[in-house]
Amino acid sequence: MLTDLGDFFVNELLGGLIQNLQQACTSKNWEQVELLDVQIKGSLQEIISSANNAQEKETIILDLKAIQAIYDLVIDGSRKNQLEIASELKKITKDLKAADSYLGVSRF
Repeated sequence: MLTDLGDFFVNELLGGLIQNLQQACTSKNWEQVELLDVQIKGSLQEIISSANNAQEKETIILDLKAIQAIYDLVIDGSRKNQLEIASELKKITKDLKAADSYLGVSRF
């Protein structure tokens, strides 16, 4: 059973991990996101296994929802980044084709 001190520790631990996750997402440090993901999952498994009453479980549910919201933002951000990357790749391809065309014409 989690004590008040245990609840404080859990809140501080998860709060710190979640804050670090948000910072890693903002800075697009995907390696750090991956490491934090492993830490968060491990912490959550430990917390879930120690939850003994409905209030503790409700707190865990709220924490899980907050974490899921962050992951949703990460997914949305990665989709946006994919679109930006695709756009840049199209632009580079277009520029390369133009350069090839120019080089082909200048040879004559």
